[in-house]
Parts: sequence; structure tokens; C-alpha cells
Amino acid sequence: MMDFKRILIVFFWVFGVVNIFLTVQLIRANTETSRADTAVSVLTEMANDNIKFTNPSTVSSMGSYLSGQVNSNYLQSQMNLIDGKKKFDSATGTLSVTYEQPQKFGTTQTTLKRSISKYLKNEAKVLSGTQYRFDKQFSSMTKPDSHGHYSLVYSQKMTARQVIMGTAGQIRFTFDKQNRLVRYTQTYISNVEVLRDAVEVISGADALKDLYQYNELPNNSTVKWTKLAYSALITVKADTIFVPTWVVAVVDANGDVSILRVNAIDGSVLK
Repeated sequence: MMDFKRILIVFFWVFGVVNIFLTVQLIRANTETSRADTAVSVLTEMANDNIKFTNPSTVSSMGSYLSGQVNSNYLQSQMNLIDGKKKFDSATGTLSVTYEQPQKFGTTQTTLKRSISKYLKNEAKVLSGTQYRFDKQFSSMTKPDSHGHYSLVYSQKMTARQVIMGTAGQIRFTFDKQNRLVRYTQTYISNVEVLRDAVEVISGADALKDLYQYNELPNNSTVKWTKLAYSALITVKADTIFVPTWVVAVVDANGDVSILRVNAIDGSVLK
């Protein structure tokens, strides 16, 4: 009799656990469906307000909070290992390298990028260069200076898939009119660590929905591009906390470009 009672207790316990699990999964599924439906509805409203955009992804992905040190002494302590005239700004953590004789790289941006890829692998030219990736979005926003020099931007990889979007963790190569490298600046984020397990982050469609509902997207504007990357959130002593971020470039009716950021974990707009 006792064995039968014990079996009943175990059965009801397992039944209860499974029921709770299925209920949680159902709530989560309904929440995700509701979120996706809301995003689609808001995107329709945006189109009605003449806000132009390419259909963003409605697929969620995973991301984690990270920590790292922005103005560490790594670049300063290692800069004598590389060629060129070096200068380090301790206030911003920026290493500047200039060349008395411009370096020949190629005649087109395609050949330039191919040459830079090799350059980044040479520790006598760039410190930890393999940790940086060509940033198409930021490079497209650079304009030639008064001398006709232009820049290509490379951003530091924070994870296997995402880079940092900002002045920290960035290399900016500057070329003259003959596509020769005249200088570059570099910032570096050291000791990058994962602070917590990965969680689900919002989709690109959700990010546009949040920007629209917070009145960050003006009528008659164009969303030029969106990108999931990392942004600095807060600095605690020597460490900076980085969060997965949807970075959105918006062009208003006057042609002015704004960079907007949405925390991809909680959907808040970052200022």
C-alpha cells in the first residue's frame, strides 16, 4: 500500500513539473508571437509615415553582457614593436602611427582591403590586428578630408559574430588620393570576458519598433542600415560593460545622418 501511495505521489509530482514546464513554454511562445505581431504592425505604421526601410529580420538571436578594459596600457607598452612614427594618447587610449613614406597598397578599395587583411596579420605593422574586421557600415560614413584623404574602418571582434561599434576597439586607416596608406589610429579593448550566460536578444524589426515608439524615427526619413553589434553601456572602475546593441543609421529629410542604438537585451534606447 505504501509503495502504491509513493508511486501516486511521484506521478503527481512529475505531472505537475511537466505541466508547469509546458505552461511556461506556451507563455513564452505566445509572448514571442505577440512581440513579432506587434513589430509587424508598427512597421506598417512606419511605412504610412513615409519612413523608408528594407524589411528587417524578425529572427531573434543570442547575446551576452561582456566586460573589458578600454584605456589599458597594452598599446602603449607594445607600440615600440611596430614600424612607423608612433604617438600614444593616454587620455583616450589611442595609438597613432604615421609614415614619412606613404605605404603602397592598391588602386581600388577591393585591392586595398585585400592588402590590409595581410597587413593586419603582420605584428610588426599592427598590434593584434587579426582581432579586427572590416566595418562596411562605418567605412561608408567616412568622408574625404580637405586633402582628399579618406579612411577605411576596422572594428574589433567582441565575439565570433559581433564587433564593437564605437571609437573604442577601432582601427582607422587613412589613405591619400593615390590610395597610399599615410597613417592609422588604433584603440583596443583588452581582457574581454563574458559576464553571464547568453540570453535571447530582440530582432532588428523589434529594434525599429522600439525606436519608432520612442519617437526616435522622424517622418520622411530613411533607415540606411541596421547592424547587431556591441556598445559600451557603463564603466565601473577600470572595466567597461558592453551590451548587444542594434545600431541603426537614419537619414532625415535634410540628408543628415544619425546613429541610433537600442539595447538588444531589454529594448531600451541608448543615449
